[in-house]
Amino acid sequence: MDTTTAPQAMQVAPVYAQKQPSGWGKLWAAFGLAVAVLFTQVFFILIGLFSKSDDALMAITEIGSGIVALLFVFALGGKKLVSLSVDGFSETWRIIKWIFITDAVIAVIAVFSVFYESSFELAQLWPLRVLLLLLMCAGIGIFEESLFRGLIFEGLLARMGTNKKGLFAAVILSSLFFGVLHIDPLSMNWTDPLQIAQALLKVAQTGIFGFAAAAAVLKTGRLWPVIVLHALNDFMLMLMSNGLMSNPVTTEYVSEGTDGMIAVGVYLILCIAYLPSLVAAYEAIRNMPLPSRGQFYRPRIYAPAPVYPAPVAAQVAYVVPQAVYGTAQPTYAAPQANYAAPQTNYPAQQPIQPQQLVQPQQPAQPQQPAQPQQPVQPQQAYTAPQHGTSERPNPSQQTPGQ
Repeated sequence: MDTTTAPQAMQVAPVYAQKQPSGWGKLWAAFGLAVAVLFTQVFFILIGLFSKSDDALMAITEIGSGIVALLFVFALGGKKLVSLSVDGFSETWRIIKWIFITDAVIAVIAVFSVFYESSFELAQLWPLRVLLLLLMCAGIGIFEESLFRGLIFEGLLARMGTNKKGLFAAVILSSLFFGVLHIDPLSMNWTDPLQIAQALLKVAQTGIFGFAAAAAVLKTGRLWPVIVLHALNDFMLMLMSNGLMSNPVTTEYVSEGTDGMIAVGVYLILCIAYLPSLVAAYEAIRNMPLPSRGQFYRPRIYAPAPVYPAPVAAQVAYVVPQAVYGTAQPTYAAPQANYAAPQTNYPAQQPIQPQQLVQPQQPAQPQQPAQPQQPVQPQQAYTAPQHGTSERPNPSQQTPGQ
């Protein structure tokens, strides 16, 4: 029974097309879905109106919009971005830790200031309020990171991640969008220098956080580490004012008068304290390999046809004559490069033995010429003596036997 099988196809490296997608399609798709996510907040706000708590309204709105944003990120190709994994937490913490530590110090100072003023009153049903606050902060982390580091940042990378300038431009633009979201331009007095200073410093402060978060996502390729740290950071800052106190404090990023002066000082201190994280993020981006076009981008690849090796029976041996006899080696013909379709069975044949080299024959030795024979002396005729004569034969003329 013939058990010979067809040869396996050799692995061939993918060939990238010379003309690759520009990335504009992914960019516009990401920005369009980002706008759609913002509109979904209106829908969830309408749903939250049926609740009797503002905290529940905010939790429903942020979590619902965040889930929609995650689904959009997944739909554009960010499967790794939204996958649940602990990978990347250490690298994300290395970049963002100084921001987190600074905000933790601010939160502790706020707690001591409340107790120092002796105006603290524990809220009724505070465990429920803390739980709703935790859900709201989780929703804020999911929504903002999926929107700004997922859709907007990855969309910018698909178009601009071919070189270092484009890479930094994508990080800066997504960070600026994130910073602008934290101010309300319509409620500001743009003729007041104090309010303008507060707005610029607030954009700078949140922009630094966005810069560090974008660098962490670029380095790790995952959203959940920054989502978790973002949610914990907000929960830590709002625990006292929005979770434990009986009278929640409304945060105004841009204020007037004395509050405005205090806000300018606080924002300036925060920006300075965030600088180590800004430097760490800069180094992470500078050391990224190029191109870094994000997970939305898909290069165009041409897959070559598989190449099959030649069967053993198809190899033919021949002998290459050498200059010195006796040193010739069998040389096998190279197998054919391609087959249109692999054969299913090959007959088992014995390999052809290499031809033996014929040794040249020695030339024949010339024969010695034959010795000439001595000529035969002619015999003389015998003449019988006549009777009555006295003549006797000559002894020298007698033949032998006479």
